[in-house]
Formats: sequence, C-alpha cells, structure tokens
Amino acid sequence: EGNKSSFCCDDVSKDKCKTKQITKVPYTVKRSGVYTFCHDLVLPPSTDGANAITIKEGVSDVEIDFAGYSLSMDAKSTTADNNGVFINATCENIVIKNGTIEGFSASQIRGLDRLNTIQVSDMVLKGIGQDRGGQRMVNEAFTSGVNFGPAVEEVIFAPDPSIVSNNISLNNLTINNIYLENLAIADQAAWAVALFSCN
Repeated sequence: EGNKSSFCCDDVSKDKCKTKQITKVPYTVKRSGVYTFCHDLVLPPSTDGANAITIKEGVSDVEIDFAGYSLSMDAKSTTADNNGVFINATCENIVIKNGTIEGFSASQIRGLDRLNTIQVSDMVLKGIGQDRGGQRMVNEAFTSGVNFGPAVEEVIFAPDPSIVSNNISLNNLTINNIYLENLAIADQAAWAVALFSCN
C-alpha cells in the first residue's frame, strides 16, 4: 500500500494504543496527543460550515498523522464553507503530516489567528476540480489549499499585532485543482496558499 502504515489497535476500549485513532468524521481534537488514520475517510456534510477535523481552541501539542491515507469531502455535497482540517485560534505545536486532503469547498487546511508553531508536511492537497466546481460553489466566496489568518475579513487586511501567528511551516506540499467558479458572488478568490497576519 505504498507509504500507508497502520497504527490501529484491536482493543481501543482498554486504551492500549500509543495513539488516538480517527476512524470517522466529523472529529474534534480536544486534547494533546498523537492522532492517526486507519483508513480513508469521507465527510458527507449536511450543513454549511461543517469541518471534517476540528482542533479545539487553545489545544497544544497535537500531531495528526494521516499514515498515507486520505480525507475527502463527498463529491455530491453542495454545502459551503467546509474545511478538511480546521485549527482554531491560540493553538500551538500542531503537526499535520503524511496524507491527502481533497475536495473541501473552502480550504483543505484552515487555521485561525494567534497560532504558534504549525507544521504541515508531506501532504497532497487537492481542491475542487473544474469538472465539478460549478455545482459545488453555489455559496462559496473563496477556496484554498492552505489558509491561515483571522476569521474576520476586515481584520485580515488591517491586522492588529496581537492576532499574528508565528512559525507557520509548510514543507513538501503538493497543491492542485484549486478552482472556483461562481459569477453570483463578487470578489471571489482562489489561493494555493494564503497566509494573513503570519510570521
């Protein structure tokens, strides 16, 4: 299976695993630890703004190892503002590595403000291809591979020093198919990588 590996245990009820397993989405990371995939996962969002994996605000020391597997959004979904991995504000020491995130309507990886030491490495990030972009982008204003910055647009373009994120590290990324088509919404944007208010 190529570079796929398995950290999964047969008996998670007795907490014998060295890592926490993400076996279904949506999933919320609420505390420090190493989280691993056991197989490919698909999010079938029923509402706008649903994220596959959410790291709770203020959580630190988290590693999400995709173990060579993929996280994707159901291609039939028409919802908007959906992210693959969503990192809330004030998180620190977050690692996302070794896998694929594909087809989320907003960003494949989205981080808010006041983050410290975020590392994304050995990832393939795929947006929504042109062949299915029109039906999915009904309410979308932007799409990206990686997007770090405040949630409020006015703050993004006139940043306050107190919201700056530090040490954002992006290594060995493949980013493609970042596509956006919706003539109904003005000032749309498509980014491979967007870093607002970041050092």
